[in-house]
Order: sequence, then structure tokens, then C-alpha cells
Amino acid sequence: MFGIFKDIFRPKSVVGLQIDGSRIHAVQIGNPGGSPAVERLLRHEADNPAEMGKEMLEFFQKEKLRPEVIYSSIPTSRAVIREIALPLKNLKKLEKIIKYQAEPYIPWPIEETLVDFLPAEAGEPILVMAVPKSILAEHLAVLTAASLESNLVTLEDTALFHLFNYLCPEKKDQPTAIAHLREGETVIQIVYRQKPVLMRVVLDGASDFRFLKESLALYRMRKPDLPVAEILVTGAQAVETGLTQKIEALTGISTSLWKPLAYIKNMPPGISDHEHAELSVPLALAVGPMHAMPKALDLRKEEFSLQTPFELKNVVVYAMGALILLMGLLTYNTHHRLSLWQKQYQMINAQLANTLKETFPGAGVIIRGRELEQLKQKIALEKDRYRWLENISASSSVLDVLSVLTQTFSLYPEVTVDNISLEGVRILLDGRAATFKTVDSLKGTLEKSEFFKSIRLVGAKMDSQDGMVRFGFHLEKKK
Repeated sequence: MFGIFKDIFRPKSVVGLQIDGSRIHAVQIGNPGGSPAVERLLRHEADNPAEMGKEMLEFFQKEKLRPEVIYSSIPTSRAVIREIALPLKNLKKLEKIIKYQAEPYIPWPIEETLVDFLPAEAGEPILVMAVPKSILAEHLAVLTAASLESNLVTLEDTALFHLFNYLCPEKKDQPTAIAHLREGETVIQIVYRQKPVLMRVVLDGASDFRFLKESLALYRMRKPDLPVAEILVTGAQAVETGLTQKIEALTGISTSLWKPLAYIKNMPPGISDHEHAELSVPLALAVGPMHAMPKALDLRKEEFSLQTPFELKNVVVYAMGALILLMGLLTYNTHHRLSLWQKQYQMINAQLANTLKETFPGAGVIIRGRELEQLKQKIALEKDRYRWLENISASSSVLDVLSVLTQTFSLYPEVTVDNISLEGVRILLDGRAATFKTVDSLKGTLEKSEFFKSIRLVGAKMDSQDGMVRFGFHLEKKK
């Protein structure tokens, strides 16, 4: 019944609008909430980017474009992206607390910042995006100068994330990387089971693949059993000659230009690769948020929230639903409802206590009524143990050392590494082996590597307790 009301009030057409420097890209989609169909594909190069609002007004008038609803975006590089571990999964509660949970990770005063998030898989950190209010105000000022109003403002790459989930459900169970290459900015995101696993931004050119290699290496460390199956490339810089072949040769992963327009009905013939690449973001804006599950990332919050007739219709729909629900609830006995709520409350407390015991066996005495606070404290302590991963992700040299050592020790399954310490160019390595011969063989294999300047065996002796040879190496890598 509620679906019927939603269909009645759903917009008949949506325009996805992207302002990319001096360029304006727009895609108008009909029936966006059902089976989308392309109505208009528009591109415009502004003569005077300083007067973008005026240029956009003239462009819309020239094209006779009168959108019912506009969804727009700002570049992902204008936001700060953080991963935050939170035990809550209730979206309404997360909406209320996420801004304050993210405050320690944001470089701006929280009262001057807009914060939203994308839900994650159970047990995985939530991807949180923060944008200064001044940036959104500038974006809306340009639209106001063009006599336009954006019903939703999101980040370019969250829109691409929602579009991929909608257009490619068959790839749900394979980790897929989307490389968004635009002038002066590269964004890498990895999607698995329709959830964001990783999103990283670098202000760099599309020809520098170091960032892509580091991002994939970081993902492999997190998910060694779930390799990326495919890389989809999009964005204005994605059509560089031989670009996909270079990425595929570098990564060993199947790479292709993403062509999302090919999935949409009523496409005009002869769509070029440039149009697929340049119009992926406005297409994502026009289609993605309408199908986002369970929520779309929207920066129009607080003083920027927009009350439109379309939103008023949605309020009426939900109000009617609430009225029907209320009428049903009034048929129940008040005492019975209170009893059910008390049982549910006790059950939740018991589940929290069991979760705390199973996850942290050494948690000690669990105080009744403070299970959630104790769980938060334990999670915070565990997070601190893995702070070193941030240093690893920021240093390609550390990743290289770990990669070389991993490849070497994979040849010796009987060898156990107990400790690795990196101090500049010096690496201290302790471990155990079955025999002295194995230690000598391991030293010889390390010496064959061109990665290290010197390799010194500082000790090797038999441990009478476990019958293993304990050894230590001092290695110095080349600068």
C-alpha cells in the first residue's frame, strides 16, 4: 500500500548535475525510480568559470532544460574520509551520533562541518565523510545564481558507488575496484557485497599509478582471501590511450573502461568512450541516489536542509502510514505492550553481555546496565593495537619490505617469524626454524634478493624446550 503512494509522488524525471572546473555535465533521466531512460545528455564548456552561475543559467535556458528535480555533487577531494568502528547498526541512531563520534578525526571545528556516512558490512568500520559547510555554501551559491536548487548534494564517488550497486548486481559477490580519474584528482574505491570496503583520494594525475598500487596493496593486507576481481576505470582522464592496458599490466587485474550508459534505456546511437567516461558522474547522480540502499549520502543537513513540495509529499505519505500504524497499535492492551518492551529490553541487555563475553573473554566483571559502555572501551583498546596500519598505508617503503619478506618466507612453511622491527633502513627479524640447515638456506635466499644492502645472521641456537632453532637477522635495505 505504501509503495502505491510512493509511486504517485515520485518525480517523473531527475537531472544529475556535475560542475567539473569550467565544464558542466548534465544527464536527464526519465522514470528514475523505476526503469530509467535517458532523455538528455548535455556537456558545456564555460567561457568564464568565475561567473559559473550566470553561464549555467544561460546554458539551461538555451537547452530549454526545466528539471523537476536536480541532484548535484561536489568533488570527493573536498571531503575528509575516515573509517570509524561503531557497534551500532540502527541507522536512525547512527544519524544522530555520527557527527560527534567523528569529531576527533576531523580537522575542522565540528560546528562548521557537515558529516554523513555509508553503512558497512557487519563487523566492518563505517565510512564517514565530512565537508566544511563553507564548501557546500559555495556550491549552492553557484546554483542559486543560475536560479536552480539541488534537492540532494552528495560526493561524486558515493554517487558512483550507488550507481554501481544498481547497475551491476551480478558483481555483488566479487570485490570490484572503481578508479575515478579526473584532472588533478584520483579516487580509488573497492566495493564488495554492495558495501564500501575502501575509498582513498589523492590529488594527482591519472598517469601516476603509484597510488593505485598502494591502495590495492593495502586492500590485500586487509582482505588477503578476497582479491579484487576487476578494475573499472571512469572519469574525464580515463580515456587516455592505452590507460587500461597500463593498469592491467601493472596490477595483473582485468581492467576496462566502465560504460554505465550502456545499461540505460533510450540511449542515442554512437555513444563514444569519452561520453561514457565524462558523463558517468551525472548519470550516477540522476540514478544512484534513487536506488541507494539503505540510504544515500546527502550533505544537505542542518541549515542547508531543503523543504520542497516533493519532500512534503513524502512527509504526507509517511504521515498516512504512521496514522494507520497508530490505529493498529491502539487495538492492543497497554499493559501487554509494556510487557513486550520490557522483555525486549532485557533480551538486548543479555545479548550485549553475551557479545562482550564472547568477543573479549578477559573483560572481567560485566556491570549490569553498562554493557554498552564496556564494549565501547574494549573496542577502543583493540583499535589502538592496530594504529600501526596507518603508518604502513602512509609508507610505500614499509609495504615493499613486507612484500619481499612475505614472498621469501612463503618458501619456508616450517619457519615461524616471531618479531619484525623496522628502524629506517634497518630491519630486525627474529624467528624459529626446524634445523640450522633451514636457517642457512633462508639466509642464502635473502642474499639473492636485490632489495637488501646487507644481511647478517646475529644468532642461531637450539631451544631445548621446543626443539626449534631460534635465529635472528639484521638486514639493511638499499636506499
